[in-house]
Amino acid sequence: MAPNADRQAPREVPSTRVSSPGNGEARLPGAGLRSPLTVGQRRVPRPHVRASGCHGEEPSWSRNLGGLKGIKILDLSCNSIEEIENLEDKCEITELKLYGNNIRHIKNLDRLQELRVLQMQYNHITSLRKGLIKLRKLQKLRLDSNQLICVESREFLGLSQLASLDISHNQLTDITAVNVLPCLEELFASHNKLCGVVDLSRCNKLQELDLSNNKISEVQGLSLLETLTNVDLSNNVLRSMECLGILSSLQELNLANNQLKSVCSFSKQFPHLEVLDVAHNHIDLKEELKFLVQCCHLEKLCLTGNKPGISEEKNMHLMQISLLMPQLKCLDEVILNHSANEKQNAPVIPKTSLTNVRAAWLAEWLAQTFTEPAIGTNVRISCCLKGVCTFSLCLPALESLQEITSCLKDFESEMEDLQQSVVGRFTEVKNLIESLPKQLPWKSSYLATSAPARLTPMANHGTRPQAHINSRSRLEDARSHAAHHFGKK
Repeated sequence: MAPNADRQAPREVPSTRVSSPGNGEARLPGAGLRSPLTVGQRRVPRPHVRASGCHGEEPSWSRNLGGLKGIKILDLSCNSIEEIENLEDKCEITELKLYGNNIRHIKNLDRLQELRVLQMQYNHITSLRKGLIKLRKLQKLRLDSNQLICVESREFLGLSQLASLDISHNQLTDITAVNVLPCLEELFASHNKLCGVVDLSRCNKLQELDLSNNKISEVQGLSLLETLTNVDLSNNVLRSMECLGILSSLQELNLANNQLKSVCSFSKQFPHLEVLDVAHNHIDLKEELKFLVQCCHLEKLCLTGNKPGISEEKNMHLMQISLLMPQLKCLDEVILNHSANEKQNAPVIPKTSLTNVRAAWLAEWLAQTFTEPAIGTNVRISCCLKGVCTFSLCLPALESLQEITSCLKDFESEMEDLQQSVVGRFTEVKNLIESLPKQLPWKSSYLATSAPARLTPMANHGTRPQAHINSRSRLEDARSHAAHHFGKK
């Protein structure tokens, strides 16, 4: 949020200098508009601006933008500006930043014929009127965090090239006026007072839509829209998503904190959906699991706050989802599959033994889900057995549910046998390790006591091993040494 200027006493701020004289950019954020603008070494007069917070005194300058020739970006944000007027013709500004001021009405911008970007968020604007209709080249407009109560179609008629519109954090109850914007690609209208049905039937180029934090019950006009890739409808009162129709290009969908009870149509409506958030709805995971599995492109899924509420039963359903949807990378904010770059920073997730997830539930689920024989179905199951080994079973095309059930039971039996085998081998290794001596076999005391007994003193050459020792005596020495040091006590 933009900082508020000090309104009690005037500020003496030194002149602001642009870093590069030839870059066509003048930045004056938070300058207080008390001193002339300096571009390079050239002093340029200020635009005529009425500013508040100066104890009723007029600013020390009162001129126009005629001297700002060549400036492309003008930043007057975070001041106490109320109005800008007396703009001259042929102004070359393409981006104007006026956010964080005290502007209540948009006016006197008609001569900015080259303006592409206009940022007026965090002001006190209550209506648009005719302030924008002549900005025919405007492509991006930010009016968020103002006090807009309504917008009318005639106020947007001249914005034929507008591609991005942000009107979030206002008090709007209707946004039907945006349908007159033929090139609109991004619409952000969250945190308003929209309720009931929202119609966007003429926004044919829409790519990103954010209508979160309203009281919307239905969205119309998006059916068969091939350009839409990202939709955020969280924190509304939606009960069904059939109103959206088929969105073949949709990749991200946020429906958290609504009143949804079913996701049965999602796989057909959104065939390429990659990110889905349906947290805190009324979805019964036990009943709707079979429909979620059909969304074969999902990589991130959030189901927090749905039925069942019991943690143990919920964990079982989440485990079922992770096994039935191997393409998932993230489930309820838990990373399942790490890429090469994510493994170092990813949280460590303990492996779950196969005994906690029996194969019987999968057979029962398949029998309840598919009423017809699953001909030509490939089933792939990956699991981990007590963190020791990773197994993968790939079942080829089976002809009936009976074969699938039988194969799964055989697989469960084999896994139990393998588990017992691994435990047995582990026990053998453990016993072998425990049977090893606890102390080193060779000690310094042995070299001090035993070695001299086998040496013969020599007159001139010290001691050396005896030259005549038969093999039998060596064998007896070895046996006695072994019995002494390795024998059981």
